[in-house]
Formats: sequence, structure tokens, C-alpha cells
Amino acid sequence: MEVDQPHEEVPADQEEDATRKPLAPISLPILQTVRAAQAQHGLRHNDFARYRSYCTRKLGRLYRAHGLTHGRGKYVRRTLEANHINSHGHLLIPLVAAERAWALAMKLKSDLEKSKAPRKRLHLVRRLAKAQVHAGTLASLASARGDARTALEAQAYAALMTGTWLLEKETDWGTALKKFQRTQQICEQLARVGTPDQVAVTQQQLQELEPQIRYCQYQLQRRGGLSTEGVPDSPSAAGLQARLNALAEEAGSSAEAAADQGTAKAGVTLFTWRGSSHPVQAERIRTSLAAAAEATHALSQIPKGSDERTGALDSQIAAYNEAKGYIRHALSTTAGGAAASDAQADLRALNAAVTGAQLEGTLERGCLAVARAESALEQSLRACSSFEAQGVKPQEVVRMYDGLGQACKEMKDVAAQIGGANGELLMDEASAKALQFQASRCYYAAHAYLAGGNPQAAYALFQRVGSRADTAISQHEDCARVDKEACDKLEGLKAAAQVWQCVAQADCAAEQQQHIEEAGGKVEQLSLEQTSSKEYLLDNLDKWQAFAGEAGREARLFPVPPRPLYIPMRPFLLDAAQAFISPPSLDHRLRAEQKTGGIASLFGWRK
Repeated sequence: MEVDQPHEEVPADQEEDATRKPLAPISLPILQTVRAAQAQHGLRHNDFARYRSYCTRKLGRLYRAHGLTHGRGKYVRRTLEANHINSHGHLLIPLVAAERAWALAMKLKSDLEKSKAPRKRLHLVRRLAKAQVHAGTLASLASARGDARTALEAQAYAALMTGTWLLEKETDWGTALKKFQRTQQICEQLARVGTPDQVAVTQQQLQELEPQIRYCQYQLQRRGGLSTEGVPDSPSAAGLQARLNALAEEAGSSAEAAADQGTAKAGVTLFTWRGSSHPVQAERIRTSLAAAAEATHALSQIPKGSDERTGALDSQIAAYNEAKGYIRHALSTTAGGAAASDAQADLRALNAAVTGAQLEGTLERGCLAVARAESALEQSLRACSSFEAQGVKPQEVVRMYDGLGQACKEMKDVAAQIGGANGELLMDEASAKALQFQASRCYYAAHAYLAGGNPQAAYALFQRVGSRADTAISQHEDCARVDKEACDKLEGLKAAAQVWQCVAQADCAAEQQQHIEEAGGKVEQLSLEQTSSKEYLLDNLDKWQAFAGEAGREARLFPVPPRPLYIPMRPFLLDAAQAFISPPSLDHRLRAEQKTGGIASLFGWRK
């Protein structure tokens, strides 16, 4: 809500001529203005007293700015008439007055939750009644002096205030439901046209209307019916439809004017990805997204699978990356406050959508590069030539699939940020693609081991390809949109892995047989005889032969390691048999002891 400057006094002789001229319609985004004021002045934390104080100050400034003060001493009522309105500030006066009364009513309602006071309840109803009177004044003035969208928003606002008043009175549920449904009908039509900010505010208003409509329907069901007929102040459907048609014509003419200026210059005001639309505020972001849209249009003209798509994909990814940089800059420079929090939430949602679109392009570009590399590898395998001859190694394809797997992981993070049904669908698709890339990576890693002379590891990896391909196919079939091409590719991958598994098994058998033969040959060469043909100086000290290794020959001074010598030693005797021999008894050779009495033992008479 902005404060208008005081209008200049018009001379009396020119006032009559001015009133005869047709006045231009006034435009005021009522719902957007109310939402911004509430977010900036306390309602984000349910501080209705602060918001009411703001409305009081704002209303005083509007009265003084437009010369509508009510006298210094005695109160003099100043009526605001349609023929006196020449700016949107005049329309703000009944709007702010209605908001002030509504804020006081909501403050009383929050107090009633703590203590039940009948007088506060009556005061609450009276404040809402006054708010709906001011809202009705706003609707009549906007209908006379506002444009089509302003008049419709004023009608929706007035119906909302009347429905809230009747809801708190708890006496006429049918009329309250009719008012809320009228607001819902207007907001649904307004959500189809307008700027991205206006569409977002209207959709938020529609979400807040749902609980009130359901509560009124519940109360009517308790009382025996849902009939809402007989409401005298409901507007005719023809008049409402006429205003909606006029609004659509205005939106169409504005769109045509923007199209005449050029898409790149105008930019993108609404970015849509996977069924969700996000408003774009900053001009630099709009320009980058417009460049991405041009690259997307160029991609639509190129057949899928063609190498010509790589250049357009590079342009698209670069444009999205530039837009992400501007979005991050906007997030870092956004000031604090309630309105800034809403703006940051919109920027984060836009950043997630742009990131998802960029990752889709990255995945497609990576798949094209992998397809070219796979084709070169298949040619080398069929020709039984080396991978170096084709310029592509299996290790390079493995690294490409690592990059695709990382992109799928980032896509899962985007799906977690989006949430909801769209997030679940995106999560399932990213998981299926990740499993598909893991199976393909396993296949080419097996080829790398097979080419490197490790058939055992290659055999194990080829065997693992089948289980991973089955898991990926099952995940693809569980998705809402089944990728038949990916499933067919996985089936072909399974068949190829089985063939190469047999090849790896044959290599393993051949390598094992070779090891057996080499080991047998070495065992046959083993002997206890010293068959060394070399002579050393240590054994030939009496000869005049040169053992120093002149003329490039090896020196032969003594053998290293020294030759083992035979050393005589005592034989090993196994005496274990002595443990099983029983010697004869010698008890008959021992001297027998003579037994004596106890007295003899006492006096030493024992011999």
C-alpha cells in the first residue's frame, strides 16, 4: 500500500469541464496489496494488534493525502463518491478501513480462545459487520471506477468479508457458504489470467477458502441440507461472466503487445516444469530462461538420438546454469522480513525447477555421449580388435556412467525438494534410471577387467549384470510412465552379459590349465642334484682362470646364496616304546620293617 501525494486543487471554471471528460479506469491489485501488507506488518506471526495499528496510521495518511479529513473539532463526515475518485489511493481508503476492522475482530477472536467473554464475542461480530460494510463500499466504487480485474477482486474481497461475518454469527450458514463459493468462483477465473504474482496470490487465496467452505457444508449437513438458494444479493451469472470476458480480452491484448516486442526482450515471466509453474521476478533470470526456451525450441526441431542435439543441449544447459547463478545471487541479496521470506520461498522453488530442467538436459547429453562410445566399443568387439584402435576404452564408458549416476542422485535431491505427487513421480523415475546406469556400468567394468587379463573378476561382474538389470526393469515397470525403450535396452544388456560371461568362464578355464601346466613343468625340474654349470673362484683357487667378469661378463666369485652342504649328524631315536614296557617287580628284594609297640617307640627302644 503506497501513499499518494495530495492532489492539486482544480479551479472552479475547469472543474465542470473535467467532470465531463471520461475518466480512465483505475487499476489496484487488491488481493496482492492486502497480502503484502499483512505479511509485512505482523500477520505472519498472528500479531493482529500490530496490523491494526498499521492500518490506523495508514488510514490517517490516506485521509490527509487526499484532503478527506473530518474536521478539527466536531466530526464532519466525508463521503467518498465515485465521481471524485481519480487515483487508486481513493480505493485504498475503504480497503484499509475494512482491514482495520477485520484485524480488531481477529484480535478479539484470539482473546476469546483464552477466556470466554460474551461481550468480546458481540464486539467481534460488530467489527466484522463494519468490515463487510467497508468492503461493500470498496466493491461499489471499484465497479464504477476500476478496471475489470480490480472490480472482480473487489467483489471477491467483499464476498469474503461478508462470508466471514456470517460464519462468526453462526445463524445463516447457507448465505455464508454462498459468499465463499462466490469468492472461490471469482478467484478461479482470476487465476487463469494475470501476472505470475497475481496468479500465485489468487491460488493461495483459493487454498485458504477450502476449510471455510467445508465447515459451512458440515454445518448445513447437520441441519439437514446443503441448499444455498434464495440469496438476494448474489450477482447475476451474466454480469459476472461479462466482467470475466473483459478481463480475458485485456490479458490477451497485453500478451499480444508483449509478443510484438520479442520473446527474448520480454523474457519469461512464468517458468513451467513438470506441471508446476513458478513466477519469475528478476529481469536477468527472465532473459536467461528465455534463452533456454529458445534452445528447447531448437531441440524440438532435431530428431531424438541425433548427434546434432549436443550443441542445442549445451546451449540449454548453459542458459539454465546462468539462470541458477542469478537465482542464487537474488537469494543472497534478499533482505529479511516476512515478505522477503515469501520471496525466498518462491526463489527456492524456482531454483529447484530450473535445476531439474538442467539435469534433464545433462542426462540426455550424457546418454548421447555414452551411445557414441558404446557404438565404437561394439565395433571393436565384433572386429576382435583392440580398444585402443577405436580410440575408446571400457574405462572411459565406466566414467561416463559415473557422471550419469551423479546426475540421477542430484535429481533425487530435487524430487525431495519438490515433494508431493510430482516429487514422488520424479523420485521413481530417477531411481529407475540410476539402477539402469548401474547395470550398464557393471557391464563395461567387466569388459575392462576382461581386457586387463582378469577373467575371474570379469566373470563375477558379468554375472552381477543380470541381477541388476532385473532390478532396474522392475523399477521401470513400477513407474507411472513406463520407459519401454529402457526396458528393451536392459533386456539386450542381459543377453550380452550372458554371452560374455561364457567367454570369461572359458578364459578362466584356459588360464587355470596354463597354471597347472606351468606348475607341473617346474615340479619336474626339481632335483636334489646340484647341476650348476657355473664355476666360481672360491672352488677354483688353483686355476689361472679369470672370474672377475671382464668384457661385459658377469663376475663369478662365489655363489649367492651359498650352496647347501651335507652335514653328518646323529640319527633321531624314537624312545616312545619305553612308555609301553612294564618292568618286573622288585618288592621281594626290599627289607621288611618290624612292627613295635608304642612304648618302645616312646623310649627309643626301636632297633
